[in-house]
Amino acid sequence: MTGSLNVGPRVMITRDGLARTGLISVGSRAAERYLFKLPSTGGPALEQVRATLKQTFPEATIADYHETHPIITRGLDRSTTFLSLIGLIALVIGAMGVASAMHGHLQQKLDSIAVMKCIGARSAQIIRIYTAQTLMLGLSGGVLGAVIGVAVASAFPGMIAKYFSIQASSAWDAWPAVQGVAISCLVTLLFTLPPLLSIRTIRPAEIFRRGAGPRPAQPKLLPFLIRAAILLGTAIVAATLTEGTVRDAVRTGAIFAIALAIGLALLALAAWAFLRSLRVFLRHAPKNLPGIIRHGMSNLYRPGNQAQAAVVALGVGVMFTLTVFLVQQALVGQIRGSAPPGMPNVFLLDIPGPQRQAVSDLIQAQPGVTAAPDVAFSVAARITAIDGVHIEQLVQGEVGRRFLRTRSVTEMAAKPPETEILSGAWWNPGDRDPQVCATEETAKILNLRPGAVVDWNIWSHALRNKVACIQRTESVRMSARFEFVFSPGQLAGLPAVYYGSARVRPPDVAGLQRVVYERFPTVTVVNIADVMQIVEDVVQRIAMVIRFISAFTILAGAVMVASSIAGTRFRRMREVVILKTLGATRRRIAWIFTVEFLALGAVAGLMGSLLASAFAALVLKRLLEIEFHLDVPAHLLTVVIAAVVAAGAGWAASFRVLGRKPLEILREE
Repeated sequence: MTGSLNVGPRVMITRDGLARTGLISVGSRAAERYLFKLPSTGGPALEQVRATLKQTFPEATIADYHETHPIITRGLDRSTTFLSLIGLIALVIGAMGVASAMHGHLQQKLDSIAVMKCIGARSAQIIRIYTAQTLMLGLSGGVLGAVIGVAVASAFPGMIAKYFSIQASSAWDAWPAVQGVAISCLVTLLFTLPPLLSIRTIRPAEIFRRGAGPRPAQPKLLPFLIRAAILLGTAIVAATLTEGTVRDAVRTGAIFAIALAIGLALLALAAWAFLRSLRVFLRHAPKNLPGIIRHGMSNLYRPGNQAQAAVVALGVGVMFTLTVFLVQQALVGQIRGSAPPGMPNVFLLDIPGPQRQAVSDLIQAQPGVTAAPDVAFSVAARITAIDGVHIEQLVQGEVGRRFLRTRSVTEMAAKPPETEILSGAWWNPGDRDPQVCATEETAKILNLRPGAVVDWNIWSHALRNKVACIQRTESVRMSARFEFVFSPGQLAGLPAVYYGSARVRPPDVAGLQRVVYERFPTVTVVNIADVMQIVEDVVQRIAMVIRFISAFTILAGAVMVASSIAGTRFRRMREVVILKTLGATRRRIAWIFTVEFLALGAVAGLMGSLLASAFAALVLKRLLEIEFHLDVPAHLLTVVIAAVVAAGAGWAASFRVLGRKPLEILREE
């Protein structure tokens, strides 16, 4: 995986012998690689050497032992950032679940807290008691997660030993485990601050005289300070989990905290608007509206229901869960795009133009060929001017001088599936205007942009076309050999060199090479089937690891959604008592609750899925540099699943409530 597709003769020659040939001169299409070994102790730091070399040779490609091939480096960096983010998301979701559970726990303990205050306990003492419980939850989860993480990490060397010739062994590193436990405790404590600090506002007289009068006014400044502390702590944790420079860490932390704040604010606004509009709807609803639906919807804004908080909690769970799923799908697709299962593994060079169809038919008729071979061509062309400025006045430095010579170009009607458009747009079928698409590197060197006009000299023919787009293609693709791709019809009738590619089962490649050599001895068959099989296996395992770890976060989101509904169980007891006392049957109450659960889940699913699209687009474009595509079926399915999960979780938590006798609850009062 550490190399690219380089086909051609290799010659070993001394430096003096190369100088005598005269092949290397100013503007030659040749590149040199220098290898440096830094002293292990007493020498300059690696980052310092990189910075100096980059400043001295700005056009050179500089790599160190941390890097391999740019494709793999980019893929691993994206995977690392993604796994760090979903680790943080899992922590946040888990912490919000603990906060929801702690809030429900405190609601059950109101009488106990009131009694403790009556016999002399101070709010600070009670807060310390429940803070200790919270920290024990966070510590237990952190230690358990660290143990599982160590077990998973110890299994990885065995997974990679099969594919790489290195002696990989598992080693115990205590710092990541300590860091994980500390972060779990910190995030859990941050998100449980609101219910813990609410203990200060509990008044014994208010608890013992429930419903006897209005609640006293609560401090308005404290909730905002708590929210600011939660966002700041979350940003710091996100920054510590980010690989790269301090600037990258700060940017990631800020983006995550801002996105979380915006998401929570929008969810709260949506919940408020939904409840407001629902009340207006029921006020003007027709009289023949079924009583079950009317009562179920009315439950959403009954006193003490806290439906707005439930919608926000549900929406956060849906938002994070769907975000992880969308980012995972895009990242896995990007990684698999570097070596998809159907990628060509046999390449054919020097195909005679008149025999290209015969070669294609011969390849397709051979056993083991899984798809029709792809035959393309290249034409030698030279740039003369860009936007009316001569090319010699534009190129600067040794890297740009290669554009003074002829370049291999081709033409294509449809955009290759593996090509990513960075700016501009691919031409539409039937366009007559001469257009060209340039690679990202070429555009940087020549300062090209969509709309620029390029003049060419192709076999003494003058040609002018307009830059339609800037594209990026992974270097292991055959189409990546071309810096310029023309729109159809511009290169017709010009001398061309043909080549092809095919996908063949590895055991059948040798027979294919023999048959092609017998029929077309001038055609060179390059076999990289074995190498590509290894690449595909490794990519499959990377994708499996990403999906495996993402599953934990998705599961945490589902638990978060369920716990948000389950936390309302104790608030429903009084309602069940009242309805049963007024003559409602258990079946009628069940339908009322079902309507309420489905409405909560559907609204939270809709808002959470919309915010997940924005969040996923932000993460993909800003952090992972991957194009975002809207997945409508996933969003529709999310709304349905959220409603079903909310109903299921609500019933799992409320089923026993329906069986309680009114006298049991009234005597407890």
